[in-house]
Amino acid sequence: MWKPHIVNIFCDICIKEIDNRGKPKSHFTKEAWKSLVETFDGETGRAYEYNKIKNKWDQLKKDYLLWRALLGTDTGLGWDSDKRTIDASNDWWKRMIVVREYYNKYIYKELCMTSYQTGYRWVIELIEGNPTRSFNSFRMHKDVLLRLVHDLESLYGLQSSRNMNPLEIVAIFFAHNWSMKGILTQNVMIACDFDMRFTFCWAGWEGSAHDTRIFYATLRDPTLNFPHPPDGNLYNP
Repeated sequence: MWKPHIVNIFCDICIKEIDNRGKPKSHFTKEAWKSLVETFDGETGRAYEYNKIKNKWDQLKKDYLLWRALLGTDTGLGWDSDKRTIDASNDWWKRMIVVREYYNKYIYKELCMTSYQTGYRWVIELIEGNPTRSFNSFRMHKDVLLRLVHDLESLYGLQSSRNMNPLEIVAIFFAHNWSMKGILTQNVMIACDFDMRFTFCWAGWEGSAHDTRIFYATLRDPTLNFPHPPDGNLYNP
């Protein structure tokens, strides 16, 4: 977790690197990044990898640009030096809440993957990282997810697969199966004849999978025995 005093230490280290000409233009040099990682580890005892340090730098840069834009362009705002927060009226905050709700609902589309990690490392990064991001990915708090995995293992016999352990299996299942409406879903491909009788069913795809992807996967896998039209038919010349 990036607690305030850790962020302050990180910012001081970045300032020193800039003063030492480690950022000649818009980006830190490779040597400067290496020095940042080593110095941060030495002063905090946290052996963060380059990607985590770089992500924090990018986020702080965005926060600063937003802060500067708010103070410079939006009317009715000030800066409280004692609390170190934006000073605004209740009417301003109410107006911003309405704007944020509209933006989140109709404009902002969150990326499915914003991490450099994959698989088990991605799951651990989410669980040990920001609680809000973790909850948004799994739709449950970290403690609930870990308790669920434990119960599935001890009470229902969930075991590791060839490439995934139980925690990764459960976490990725929940992360991939939430629909855009915020409910747990699966995408199921079903075919029926002209008498409306089912002739084919394939379940198990995550709710976020596109229909076209499932359809083409069905056509290309002969083991699924999809009922293709017979040779010479109008739909299979």
